[in-house]
Amino acid sequence: MDGENLRTLGFLNEICRRHEISSLAPKVRDILEYSSETDHVDVVILGRFKAGKSSLLNTLLGRDVLPIDVLPATAVITRIMPGSTDRATVVFENHAEALIGVDEIARFVTEKENPDNVKRVARVDVALARTGLLSRLHLVDTPGVGSIHRHNTEASRQWLPRVGAALIAISVDQPFSENDLVLLQELAPFTPLITIVLTKADLLESSQLQAVEEYVRRKVAEGFNRALRVMSVSIRAGHEKSLERLRLFLENEVAADTRHSADAILRHKTAAMVDACRSYMNVTLAAAEASQDARAELSRRIAEERKNIWLVDKELSMISGYLHEQALNDTEKRFLAHRGELTRGLQADLARKAPRFRGNLSREAAEFRNWLGASLETSLTRIGADEQDAWRGIVEQADVGLNRVVRAFKDRLAAWVRRALGVEFAGAVFEARLEAPRKPSLRLGRVFDTHIDELWFLIPMTAFRPLIHRQFRRTIAWEVEKNLYRLSSQWTEAIASSIRTMMLDARQHVHGELDTICALVDRAGAVETVEDIRRDLQQLERITAEWRCAPARSAAAAAGG
Repeated sequence: MDGENLRTLGFLNEICRRHEISSLAPKVRDILEYSSETDHVDVVILGRFKAGKSSLLNTLLGRDVLPIDVLPATAVITRIMPGSTDRATVVFENHAEALIGVDEIARFVTEKENPDNVKRVARVDVALARTGLLSRLHLVDTPGVGSIHRHNTEASRQWLPRVGAALIAISVDQPFSENDLVLLQELAPFTPLITIVLTKADLLESSQLQAVEEYVRRKVAEGFNRALRVMSVSIRAGHEKSLERLRLFLENEVAADTRHSADAILRHKTAAMVDACRSYMNVTLAAAEASQDARAELSRRIAEERKNIWLVDKELSMISGYLHEQALNDTEKRFLAHRGELTRGLQADLARKAPRFRGNLSREAAEFRNWLGASLETSLTRIGADEQDAWRGIVEQADVGLNRVVRAFKDRLAAWVRRALGVEFAGAVFEARLEAPRKPSLRLGRVFDTHIDELWFLIPMTAFRPLIHRQFRRTIAWEVEKNLYRLSSQWTEAIASSIRTMMLDARQHVHGELDTICALVDRAGAVETVEDIRRDLQQLERITAEWRCAPARSAAAAAGG
């Protein structure tokens, strides 16, 4: 990294420390860490869960390294780079490291074997000796955003400051949603190199695919105010040309001059942080330079908002309560709708498995329970995955409703700041936390109402086996219904817990914004603070002016040569 960027990042880090700009400080530190890795470019693939990110990267690598599953698989950031030998390093959140085999990656990066990231893994670094990976690029697989697993979305968003070039994976059967636009907007400050990759292109005919590509380009231009490259790919046989186009793009436009690409990306990240810091400091300076009357009026309005904050709290609670009631009404109906099909399927499977049960009554009852437990867990996990759209739908309603209340409050607050200080106040971004249930917790009852299986030595199985297997069949129906009710209850509680958490986050955010403005006004009288702010702002303005002049100087030099 050049000295100019390094000095600027160091200056931003110092401003964040002295003026306690806690919202920017972690991002600046992440960019400083990124700045030490300019010998390569991290190509990060981002997007919704089940968009085919891991499958696409495996195909680009030319080998199956990343685990894939029918359920949301990737739970942890996985970074792949060239190496002299195959190896993988698990980096934990406490900075401890563990060397593992490449075939052990799934134990640490998948939702199945590391649910809710209980192993506290920060990322897994994978070095591969023989791969289609370009030597000057690192490929980074990220957890899908928007799944029911909150920590997955958080892991991907926390990685944004470290993104080099970005591939936004969008499945052609779910083209460009509001969540994709939000991801683009969040990504924009951290890289100028963003490409939309439409995956699973084999699902559409050529004319349909062209229509989807055009639709995505139009939606990106409308919502993002910037044209982006859109490429369609498929990993299926017969679509090799689409993958070759993606490889050539990475070769010719990202990896051709790695140093230049890395410097451009870093400069983009730093410039975005300079702009954000200037905005925050302008608000702080305006509060410090405002007249006593203006500050008094703003203080009065803040006191009035604080007095009536219970109305905002009440509105947030009403939204939470209404959607909790909706979850209670809807969830049980949705899960019990699977009862007949699941019961018939298990009974049919039992008819195929039962002839293999051979032994005394106690042994056959144990075999039946083990089989039913495993089959029910698999089926209920699948049903839970199938119904996650309904779960997400209710939670997204809560997100929309709570955000509207928060936005209305912040608009009022911004209006008072504008009138008193003459500057715009955007405040911190409100992001509600989402939580989801863990995998189903099964409780199987006894196969028999009495402890008859303990008297197995008195029961001749040759004569009684048909009756016992009939009891097994009846037990399936009862266990299916009971566990569907349990699963419905778990999901209902999970939805309620998630909505409650979001409501508390919204309430905390509203109170925090009020406290922030109050603190700005209270600190406004310190002369030393005003002078510090002015000096820092002047330095930020000089940095911005110099960077704007740099492209013009470069162009003039090129023309003169």
